[in-house]
Amino acid sequence: MNDRQLVDNVDFRLPRVGVISGRVFDETGDPMSGVRMMAMRQVFFEGRRRLVPVPGAMPMQTDDAGQYRIVGLTPGSYIVRGETRETWTTTEKDAEVVMGYATTYFPGTTVVANARRIALTVGQEVVNSDFALVPGRAPWMWRVPPWTCTMSPASVSMRVPDASSTMP
Repeated sequence: MNDRQLVDNVDFRLPRVGVISGRVFDETGDPMSGVRMMAMRQVFFEGRRRLVPVPGAMPMQTDDAGQYRIVGLTPGSYIVRGETRETWTTTEKDAEVVMGYATTYFPGTTVVANARRIALTVGQEVVNSDFALVPGRAPWMWRVPPWTCTMSPASVSMRVPDASSTMP
């Protein structure tokens, strides 16, 4: 081609994006709807390896059958994460405890180091990436601790109760 030359019938072939799909269950094997699903990648940032959401791959929610489909993925290695704010209350030692689901990584672990990486090539769809969320105490709903903390622009002070008090 030369400068300012017109060319007819030019075909562009764009590679297809990758897809990861599967289902999410609760601890009894029932499908979970409304679970926020995200593809993550490990990157080096400020001298440390960090897990970050994949740019361009929008987080999505599982449907009523617990199914998810994360699209828009380029070739590479991914960690799939699921999280929900679903809670319920139980009674332990005459106290009400708010329970929920921990952020869980495929294939069903709360520890990032134990997450299984899913490798994708150009246009590949990895299916049956199914896993169950891990139940436990809802960390965002913990009781107010027995200590108090006050802050001002110049100082921070903390009052800790005597040794007979218990901390969660």
